[in-house]
Amino acid sequence: MTLRHWMVSQVKRKMRRVGVDIDIRRFEPGVSEAARMKKLFDTYQVDLVIDVGANTGTYGIELRDCGYSGRIISFEPIQGAYDMLVENAKGDAYWSVAPRMALGERDGTIQINVAGNVDSSSILNMLPAHLNAAPESRYVATENVLIRTLDGLYGTVLPADAKSAFVKLDVQGYEKNVMAGGKKLFSTATGVQLELSLVPLYEGQILYNEMIDFLRAEGFVLTAVVPGFVDVNSGRMLQFDGIFFR
Repeated sequence: MTLRHWMVSQVKRKMRRVGVDIDIRRFEPGVSEAARMKKLFDTYQVDLVIDVGANTGTYGIELRDCGYSGRIISFEPIQGAYDMLVENAKGDAYWSVAPRMALGERDGTIQINVAGNVDSSSILNMLPAHLNAAPESRYVATENVLIRTLDGLYGTVLPADAKSAFVKLDVQGYEKNVMAGGKKLFSTATGVQLELSLVPLYEGQILYNEMIDFLRAEGFVLTAVVPGFVDVNSGRMLQFDGIFFR
């Protein structure tokens, strides 16, 4: 072990004793998730990101931080999160926020469950595995929102001139429904990022293996994974993000 590695190891150990974990990495695809995403976007020449379930805009901010400068269109149905999303996108000429709505397999209105941590809000009912792992995610309210299909927004909210669109879904188990309403979009999209659950977390959702098979049949290959939701009581990972490209 070099002196540098020994010193870094000592700092990490001391920080962990007080409950803080630090991990400073080189901005390179082999060690940095952000650098890997930037390299994938460059490789596939992504020129439009459709951010479904944007919450307060964290994903858009992370894309900008990793060096993506192209167009972003964000969707968010929860009122409080939507207001913060609009604020975070303000001043970025290439980041637009769609009118407040949910996305699914039909047009109309729908009731969405608002979670205590907001992040876990879903149209679907939450299952015990999720609640046991994150009690703060318990539903605390409901909101009635407009629901639209992605394909129905083509040429209006969604531009039709993108050459390489990337779709990110963070819809808490409702992924298959969103894709059912976006067959045209997904047939031409270059890439997809979505949450893959190892155990059932929401009523009616499909699990990681079925989703991987479904996307493979649509021409997408699992290209990268990002660790996600972990049950802190057991250390078991319950969910991770899968990044797929054609």
